[in-house]
Amino acid sequence: MREVLLFSLGCLLFLAAVSDVFAQQDTAGMHALLTERSTEKCNEYVFNALLLIPDMYKRGRVDSVLQLIRFIESECDYRTFASLKTLISIQQGHFGGTLCDTPTVCAVVGDSPGYGCYGYFDSRDWYGSMYQGPPSQRYADFEDSLAGVLVHETDSTTVAHYWLRHFTGDDSFLLRHLKARDCPEQCLQDAYDALVARLLSQRYEARINLGVLTGVWLPQSEADVLGPKLEFGGQLGIYPGRFGLDATLLFRVLNAREDFVIVSDPGPDSGKSFFGGYVGLDGTYEVYRHDRHTFGLRGGTGYGWLGHVQNGDHSSRPNSNTFDFNLGCSYRLAYNKTRTRYVGLIFRYSVLNHATRGGSDLSGNAISLCLTYGWLSDLWPTRQLERLGYFD
Repeated sequence: MREVLLFSLGCLLFLAAVSDVFAQQDTAGMHALLTERSTEKCNEYVFNALLLIPDMYKRGRVDSVLQLIRFIESECDYRTFASLKTLISIQQGHFGGTLCDTPTVCAVVGDSPGYGCYGYFDSRDWYGSMYQGPPSQRYADFEDSLAGVLVHETDSTTVAHYWLRHFTGDDSFLLRHLKARDCPEQCLQDAYDALVARLLSQRYEARINLGVLTGVWLPQSEADVLGPKLEFGGQLGIYPGRFGLDATLLFRVLNAREDFVIVSDPGPDSGKSFFGGYVGLDGTYEVYRHDRHTFGLRGGTGYGWLGHVQNGDHSSRPNSNTFDFNLGCSYRLAYNKTRTRYVGLIFRYSVLNHATRGGSDLSGNAISLCLTYGWLSDLWPTRQLERLGYFD
C-alpha cells in the first residue's frame, strides 16, 4: 500500500510540473489531475489538493487554485479550503466575509446568548488532523504564511483585518477592540457586550470568601481586668447576592492586666496567663457596593471561651465559656484588577457573660476591631471576564 501511495504522489508531482504549460485547467483537467492512479474518494481529492495547492499558488496560478477548489466543493460538498478562498479574496481586494458566523463568535467571544456555542465543535481542521503527514503540515504553513503577509497589508480598521487577526490566532487584538467598543463588525460587538453583561450580572450570584483576620479584642466593664488581647484567625463563607454567611474561628492571646481566677475541675486556676477565642457563624449584608468599595452590616452568634495557659506543658485549657452574640459593620477595598482580593476592616460589639464558677468577676461585653485580608470571588464568571480582556 505504501509503494502504491508513493507511486501515486510521484505521478501527481509529474502531472503538476507538466501542467505549467497550460494557463488554466478546465473541470475535466482538474478531475484528471486529482484522480490519476487514485480513487474517486473525496478524501483522496483533498489529500492531493493539500499537496498541490502551495506550489500552484507560488507559481502565480491563483485562478487554477480557485478552479480546483470549486471542483472539490462541487464533487464532494466539502469546505476544507474555505479559509484559503477567504485569504485570496482579501488579497484581491473583494473580501465579503463576516465575523458573525457561529465558529468565529464561539471561538473569540465564547457562549454568547443566541449563538448556541455550548458543546460546539469546530471541524474545519478535520482533514488536517486526519492527515498528519507532510502534505497537511506544508499546506498549513502555506496558509499561515499567506495570512501573515496579508495582516500587514490590510487596513487595521477593516473587517478583513479583524478576520486575519482571528485566523492567525491573535484574538487578543479583537478582544482589546471589543472592550474599547470600536470593533468594525457590529454583530460581534453585540455578542461580546451581551456576554459581558450576563457575566457581570452573575458575578454576585454565588461567591466564595476566604479571609484571614488580625486585630485587637477589648473586654469591657468588670472583664477589663483581662486587658486588651491580640486577636487572629480566619473565615470561610459563601455570599449569594448581597448576603454572606461566614464560619469564623478566632484566637486571643496576651497576658491579662491583672491576676484573675477561674474555678474549674480539679480546682481554681489563678494568674495572668490567658488563652481564648471564638467560633461561630457571622452574617453580612452588603449595604453599599460600588467599583472597589463595599460596606456591610454584620451580625453573628457563636461560642466564646477563655482560660489560663498551663505553665507545665504550655497547653491551653479553655475553662470558661459563654454565648457570644455580636453586631457590627465591615468595609472591604478590592485592590486587584479582577476585584477578587481585598483588604478591609471589621468592627464587632459582642454581648458576653463569662462564667467563672465563683472565681473573678469577668462580666462585661467586648469590642473587636480587625484588619482583614482575603479572596472573595465567584467560581466561573470572573475567569470568563478575564479571558475576554474585560479587566485589562
